Amino acid sequence: CDAARRSLDSGAFSQALRHTTRALDLGVTDESLARELLVLRAQALTERRSADAARVAALEALEAAVAAGDRFHEGIARRLLGILDQRQGELAAARLELGESVEIFRALHDDIELAASLRERGFAEVFGGSLADAEWLLGEAGAISEQLGDVRGQAWVQQHQAWAAFLSGDTDLAELRLTAAADAFDQLGDRTGRGWALGVLAYVRFYQRDFAGAEQLAVSVRAEAAAVGDQWAQAMMDSLVASIRVWTMQFAEAAELARRALVTFRSLSDRFGMV
Repeated sequence: CDAARRSLDSGAFSQALRHTTRALDLGVTDESLARELLVLRAQALTERRSADAARVAALEALEAAVAAGDRFHEGIARRLLGILDQRQGELAAARLELGESVEIFRALHDDIELAASLRERGFAEVFGGSLADAEWLLGEAGAISEQLGDVRGQAWVQQHQAWAAFLSGDTDLAELRLTAAADAFDQLGDRTGRGWALGVLAYVRFYQRDFAGAEQLAVSVRAEAAAVGDQWAQAMMDSLVASIRVWTMQFAEAAELARRALVTFRSLSDRFGMV
C-alpha cells in the first residue's frame, strides 16, 4: 500500500497499478488491507484514464466497502465513480456520487478527504454545470486545505479554479492560478499535478494567441507525459498543437495530429477528448 501511495503521489500511475494488482493477486487475508488495495487500484486506473477498467475496479471497491460497513473506503470509491461520471458527461450521476462522498467525510470528520471530495464536486460543476457553484465548492475545499497546511490540496484547488477562470474568459486570472499551482506541484515533486497545470496553461496561451508559447509548453508537457506513460495527456497536447497548426495554415500536419489524438482518446473511451 505504501509503495502504491508513493507512486500515486509522484504521478507514476502505471507503477501504482502494478503494485496493487500484484498484491491482490498474491492474496490478502487482511480484509481491511484488501479494501485499501482495491481503492488504490481503482484510483490508479482512474488517473491513467482507463475509463472502463477504472469503473469496474471502483465498483468492486465500493461493493467491498459497503459489505464491510467501511464508510471511509466507500467515500473514496464513490468519489472515483463521480470523477468517471463527470468525464463521461454524466453530470447528474457525478453530482450524486460526489455529493454522497462529501457527506460521508463530513460525518467522519475527515477534513483531508472532505477537501478532496469537495474539489472533485466543484470540478464537476466547472464542466457543464455552474461556475458560481464551482467557485463556492472549490473555495470551501481551499479553505480546509489551507487550514490543514495541505499544500498539494491547495495546488489542486488553484488548478481547478484556473479552469473556472479560463472558461469564464478571465485568462489573466487563470494564468496567475496555474503558475502558482505549477510552482507548488514542482516543489512537491508531483509530476502529474505540474503537468496538469502547465497543460492547461498551454491552452490559456493558445487562447491568448501566443501560439509559440503554447506550443513550447505543449511539447514540454507531452514529453513529460510520455516519460510516465500518460497517454491521455499526450493526446491532449497533440490536440492542442493540431489547433495551433490550423491557425497557422498547416492543415496536413493539423489533420495528422488530430487523428493521432483521436485514436488515443477512443482507446481510452474518453468522450471529452473525442469531442
